[in-house]
Amino acid sequence: MARHNVPRRLDHVVQIKPFADVEPEETRELSLPEHLLWLAVIDRAIADYIKPPPDLCIKYKQGLEWFFYEEEAQPFNLAFITEQLFEDDYKAQAVRQHLARLKTNPEEMNRYHNKRYSLRINSKYY
Repeated sequence: MARHNVPRRLDHVVQIKPFADVEPEETRELSLPEHLLWLAVIDRAIADYIKPPPDLCIKYKQGLEWFFYEEEAQPFNLAFITEQLFEDDYKAQAVRQHLARLKTNPEEMNRYHNKRYSLRINSKYY
């Protein structure tokens, strides 16, 4: 259900956290717009990788393989983004493990897609 009384501040804490399993425990400035944008990029890539829409082009699908599974941090791949956001290259491995769990468990995959939909509906940014 959409909420109408959502504050419009960037530092507002949201209860549903899509990256709770990879975010650091200590408080960091992950609420900066750039960080939120990169987290959204990772989230969208996960959604497209585990359950690609029918109109997704082949080059983009191949690019997702590179994005997730290239071990060397290159500009704009998962290793690079997690290194920049979390200053920890092991977070990329946590995302890859999360991908593997989602790919092997259709029930969890559907839960993930439903949660993404709920986040879009309840987000203060939409």
